[in-house]
Amino acid sequence: MKKLVLITSLFTLQVHAKEDFFSATIKYFDKLKKCEKFEYQYDHPLIKGMTVTSRILGKNGQHCLAENIMSKNLIMKCKFSQECIGHIASPKAYEDLRKRTVSFSLSSEATKCSTKECSMSK
Repeated sequence: MKKLVLITSLFTLQVHAKEDFFSATIKYFDKLKKCEKFEYQYDHPLIKGMTVTSRILGKNGQHCLAENIMSKNLIMKCKFSQECIGHIASPKAYEDLRKRTVSFSLSSEATKCSTKECSMSK
């Protein structure tokens, strides 16, 4: 079990994540950059008891379709542009994952574009 560090513009949290979360997320980023179908499941780092299944569904024109299905009957559907994928799977994100840490910021470009290109439903 390694620490997952989450940094927002308001506070920093440290939570535990399974070792395979980091390598699976690197693989997810690799597949997302190519928009190749992929799926993995992990425990949400902030919401105890919530399991998330992240899926890359494939291309739709110039966009990559992806979804996150959460155990609380929530679904986040995304239609990612290449620009947004570049922010999500940035060199810094890879570096953090290799160091077994992840940083999130409410003001990051990855968060901003995900907010625009994803929608939640129940």
